[in-house]
Amino acid sequence: MEISGSPASIIKPVQSPSAISNWQVGQMLQATVIKQLTPQSLIIQVANQQLQADTTASLVVGQKLELRVSQLGDNPILQARMLNPTSASSGTSHPPSQSVTTDIAINALLKQALPKQASMATLLANLTWLNQSVSKTVPIPAAVLDITKQLLKQLPTRENGTNAVQLKQSILNSGVFLESRLNKLARNRTTQIASGKMLTSTTDTPPTDLKLNLLRLFGAIQQITKTGNTEPRVTLGQSPQPFTPPPLQGKTPQAQPRAKANLAGLTNLPLLLFELGKQVESSLARTQLHQAASLPSSEQAPLNLAFELPIRNNQHIDIFDVTINEDDKNHPNEKDNKQQWSINLAFDLDGLGPVQVKLKLIDNKVSTTFWAENVETSQLFNQNLEDLRQRYHQAGLESSQLCCYPGTPPSISSHLPHIVLDINV
Repeated sequence: MEISGSPASIIKPVQSPSAISNWQVGQMLQATVIKQLTPQSLIIQVANQQLQADTTASLVVGQKLELRVSQLGDNPILQARMLNPTSASSGTSHPPSQSVTTDIAINALLKQALPKQASMATLLANLTWLNQSVSKTVPIPAAVLDITKQLLKQLPTRENGTNAVQLKQSILNSGVFLESRLNKLARNRTTQIASGKMLTSTTDTPPTDLKLNLLRLFGAIQQITKTGNTEPRVTLGQSPQPFTPPPLQGKTPQAQPRAKANLAGLTNLPLLLFELGKQVESSLARTQLHQAASLPSSEQAPLNLAFELPIRNNQHIDIFDVTINEDDKNHPNEKDNKQQWSINLAFDLDGLGPVQVKLKLIDNKVSTTFWAENVETSQLFNQNLEDLRQRYHQAGLESSQLCCYPGTPPSISSHLPHIVLDINV
């Protein structure tokens, strides 16, 4: 059989274990890596059964696995996650590989963030309402209003999206690079102190970062509710917001429509802050999932970025969900070494409806395909494709394909997040 973090793989056991006939969907099993045959092959033990597996994941002898039976029949499927990185068979501990350590950390993040994540659309609508409303039904603490105003002011505008330099800065401020930027600032500060130079920066944090502002807002709400003992006894009795699938690695972006401010009209400050805090926490969880989806599986892995850009559009905010992927140059099907990029984005603008876009860039040649769920939008796009072709030409790009289809993109099988191990028996 074969074990792989991504994509999911087919397992070919040396012999079919009799225990499979007793398995049930949803059943949890425990397994251990007991022997390394080759760098790509190992033996795992499930109960009293031993299975040989081919693997692309970095596992060590003694690695504990938790298995869940997700499918039975002719092709049973088990999903597994790593439990520990130590060696049990030899009685000694082996340092985990970087990929194993990363997988364990991301797995813990996913378990925490997945149940909380939600579209940022409702939060942004409520923040806009807090910022614009002149006569609110309840006074909002100044600390919350100040951070809200700063957060909204620093969101990119439509004009920013048409300028390459400003668009790049907006992506850097999207939240997925926060920890990396903070680490760089810390290293620069250490270097300046060691060299005896005066610090040229007046701040050690990137104040325009979206995730950082969300963290500040969440901290301010927690501080107020903690010191003021404002925990509500009831929750907001409203219909739940439409479910937005989480941004997992390999998944296509999601078109997210504008939402309405569901906190408008509340006269209970503790309840308002409680619900606002939950929405901030859900948005932070979604940003963390974008960060997890952007992590490379190895140092040699091609670049993958997943992020969202909230764009200010007059008095409203629209969300653009984006993935940027560098195609693997070492793929056996590639005959040349040309730089290749795939870009996917999704948006739902007022009057257009849900739209998904796929761009493929190979050197200076770009192909673009739109899918619009509204037929009228598809017709509108087709009427303006020639204008887009001319804009590509002005930017030094050659348009090899340019089209728009009504409906949604064809479904494609995408691999699971690289921290999930799929075992097919």
